[in-house]
Amino acid sequence: MITNQATPAGLLSEEHEMLRQAAREFAQNEIIPIAAEHDDSGEFPLETIRKMGQLGFMGIEVPEEYGGAGMDTLAYVLALEEICKADAAHGTVMSVNNSLFCYGILKFGTEEQKQIYVRAIATRLAEDAKALQAAGIGVVGIMPNDTVISPGDSFDKMKDFARQHGFTFPYVIDRSQDVARAYGARCTPDFFGFNAALELQYRGRFDASGREPAPKGMRAELLNAMTAVAATGKGPKAQTPSVGCSVKWRN
Repeated sequence: MITNQATPAGLLSEEHEMLRQAAREFAQNEIIPIAAEHDDSGEFPLETIRKMGQLGFMGIEVPEEYGGAGMDTLAYVLALEEICKADAAHGTVMSVNNSLFCYGILKFGTEEQKQIYVRAIATRLAEDAKALQAAGIGVVGIMPNDTVISPGDSFDKMKDFARQHGFTFPYVIDRSQDVARAYGARCTPDFFGFNAALELQYRGRFDASGREPAPKGMRAELLNAMTAVAATGKGPKAQTPSVGCSVKWRN
């Protein structure tokens, strides 16, 4: 017998609730409409699995320094439950990637293996930022997370991260989170591109790869957009919002 039991008050944080709701909406809107078709054909649901990766569902317990969501096992279970309600096949793929692949690499892998197989866009971001700086475009990185909730984002860890990935731009901490709130930041990374008049012209993603390795020839959306902004003062009309880990807001 399946029952709808209420969650004990105070058990879930705001971040847990947000993740569960995001997983529920994705399952209802993206998975349910195509689940039966893929069951009948046996075709692997590559597009929805890729979207799950971009939403962070494929590495929920992976630390943010390696490109994951940096959340806990409860968060993983909450998201997996919502996906499995819609389709067990999607849930199986999600559980294999989180529990077998990511956990195995994080638990038993070398640091080199973690960097190769788990890390997200940090190195590519450093390279594109360097290209923008060479073109006379200013770049600054701001870390908004509450370091009590997310100690992996401490200032010392930031310095190590910047050094490891070759950041050539200022990488600063928003201890009060006032800057992140003023900008309306939602996730990390979240990009804000301004023209010379300080008018917001780009509010899109880094590129289409999400958390997957970028194939050769992938369009560098952030780099191209900011190059255009520098030349014309205007950003591209078509912009896809950035997807990443939610900001760790102070309670």
